[in-house]
Amino acid sequence: VAKTSPVLSYLFIPSSKRSAAATKQAATRKINRMIGQARTMHFKTQLGAPVSALDQYFLCGQTSQSSGGLFWTWKEIFSGRLVNTHGVWLHSNLLIGQEGQVIVLSFGLALGIWGGIQLGESLAKQREALEQEPPSYLRDQSLYFTPYPWNVYVSFGVGLAIAGIIGASLLALYIPSTVATVMKLRTGVISTFRSPTKFGVYRTAADTICYNAGNMVYAVIGSTSLFFLLGAGAVFLLVWKPTQDFFINLIGWGLGLGITIGLKFILTKCTRANFQEALYRKKPRSANFTGLCLMCWNIGLGAGCLLGRLTQFLLAAAFWLGRVDAVFLDEEVNLFGYGFDYVPINFRKDILVTEAHRHPWLDRIGGMYLMRHHYGSAFGTNAGARWRQLFCAALMPWLKKYRSLRNLQLVLEEKDVGSQETLAATGTFAGLGHEEMIQLSVFRQRRRAAAQENDRKGEFMGSF
Repeated sequence: VAKTSPVLSYLFIPSSKRSAAATKQAATRKINRMIGQARTMHFKTQLGAPVSALDQYFLCGQTSQSSGGLFWTWKEIFSGRLVNTHGVWLHSNLLIGQEGQVIVLSFGLALGIWGGIQLGESLAKQREALEQEPPSYLRDQSLYFTPYPWNVYVSFGVGLAIAGIIGASLLALYIPSTVATVMKLRTGVISTFRSPTKFGVYRTAADTICYNAGNMVYAVIGSTSLFFLLGAGAVFLLVWKPTQDFFINLIGWGLGLGITIGLKFILTKCTRANFQEALYRKKPRSANFTGLCLMCWNIGLGAGCLLGRLTQFLLAAAFWLGRVDAVFLDEEVNLFGYGFDYVPINFRKDILVTEAHRHPWLDRIGGMYLMRHHYGSAFGTNAGARWRQLFCAALMPWLKKYRSLRNLQLVLEEKDVGSQETLAATGTFAGLGHEEMIQLSVFRQRRRAAAQENDRKGEFMGSF
């Protein structure tokens, strides 16, 4: 009954079993799609003439399909295609961290509302007590510097609204960002096996993934608190009488600077369209004159660039403080080899740990290994393996480039040219063809890079 009723299936079948079954479905869909696309390569023609599958692959092999993104991810989640079609498994640390973020954000907003009300009532009583005292200079100054209750209500309301929007944005971005990272890891945009240095970092100290849930919760607390302080503080200083005049003048100066920068932008667009083309000047004399004018003009507007960069960096740092899933500081930003933004690396480790267990391909090949273990030599015989190799070579000849480097040692043994150690130490060998010499060169370069990494870090992290 559970198979025919989605409601009963949701109620009586554990989520882990449903996700495991969906992963197997994703593996089947991916294999069928891969075989279907490979079969299509054999029947395509160009200008009425047949084209070989290998040539067609190199012609069309670089085509890609857009995937990932905020709305795309949530659409795939609600439709169920994220697991049973794409095979993306959302790991438990991510879900636990998201639940903690929802609880903390709700509690923080409620606490902020309660605190604003209490502070406003306290200020109202304080002003009422001051107004009942006899007139004096000290009384007038106290009333002048004591905020009105509405000052607190407005500032807290704006600050809590900003903090709530930022918190909701962070909650909505974590899962799409995780899915996008999974896609990048699978497609090679984020290098793994082909970058021994980076992948060695990901493979080291995998137990740090236990920190991710707590890091996610406190990251949201820090980010929303900073935005609350920035928003509420700015509004409070704007409506508080002692600082109101200064902030109004500051806003006027900012508006004037913004209008001037806007005029400069419009003028720059016009001169650029008329006097320049890419990296060249269509009218050198006019381009030089306008460039000199804009240079002199920008001397007075340089403060706008300073304030703009400062504001962007502060706001970006406050927002990305709440995201332990994305790298904010580039890996080149380090001091004596110490990278400041290492928390996202732990988050990627969690993704890789999940991929190492729940990737559709690994799930399928794991099932094959279990079948081999259970049935022994009756499953997966050598003859069947050779027929599968012939089938793959005929259907997808482009896979040979991945198999060649892995079988280089066997090729060399068949030609009796020595082991891998001899291969790394010597130059050319007799008996190798042109293609095999290219393989030999690639193999030697990868081994040399791994040896250098071994000397530097004291551990071997080769990926071949």
